[in-house]
Amino acid sequence: MNEEALKNSFSKVKEDIQALSEEIKTLKSIISQQNELISKISTKLISFQEELKSLKKESSTGNEGVNQSINHLINQSINHLNTNQSQNSPIWAENAKNNEIKPQKSPENSSFFNEKQPNQSINQSITNQSFNHLINQQPPKTQLKQLTNDLSKVFLSLSKQELKTFLSIYQMEEEGLETTYKALSIKMGLSEHCIRSHISSIIKKNAPIVKKRLNNRLNLVFIHPDFKTLNLKQKLINLYYDSDPNQKTLFNSV
Repeated sequence: MNEEALKNSFSKVKEDIQALSEEIKTLKSIISQQNELISKISTKLISFQEELKSLKKESSTGNEGVNQSINHLINQSINHLNTNQSQNSPIWAENAKNNEIKPQKSPENSSFFNEKQPNQSINQSITNQSFNHLINQQPPKTQLKQLTNDLSKVFLSLSKQELKTFLSIYQMEEEGLETTYKALSIKMGLSEHCIRSHISSIIKKNAPIVKKRLNNRLNLVFIHPDFKTLNLKQKLINLYYDSDPNQKTLFNSV
């Protein structure tokens, strides 16, 4: 009887060992499958990382291409504008050029210009008519006097902030920077809405500002090329820093 019980015990132990062995095999199989899955996931993650790097690189290159394209269109617009203006230069610009006033030295406190800098179908809103109507068929002396009087009224009517906006555009053009609303807002520390308001007011007051819209989304502003031939930038700077409520003209007597 004891022998039979002993056999049964050994038989049960053997069955338990076999069962444990099967469980171990099953666990090994599961672990092996999980390792394979982890390996596949790791490979996919590496592949995704490479694709992400590639996409970032392409995106960076694409943005640079867009910027270059915009810069190219802007330069084309400026060149086209300058070409048209040189071919159709108004009478007043030629006469004023012959009587141009030499600029003075820049004041030492002109820190205004040391501020940090921010970088196909065109609808043009331009003040050509405002300038062209200044001069009629009059003798050169009368033409120049009329021009100086009208320009003085225009700039003396600008607020200090509007004059600063005009001078900022002038300076950015000389430095070869894009004169967009966004660039101006960064330079002057104002919102684009505020810049847009100043530009609108400046144009309404017949200041020599050229406004263009590039690709129906990018607003550009320029100083009228003919106005630059008068070399009045320094006088405007002096006006900005030495604003005198009694000042009646930007010019010496004509």
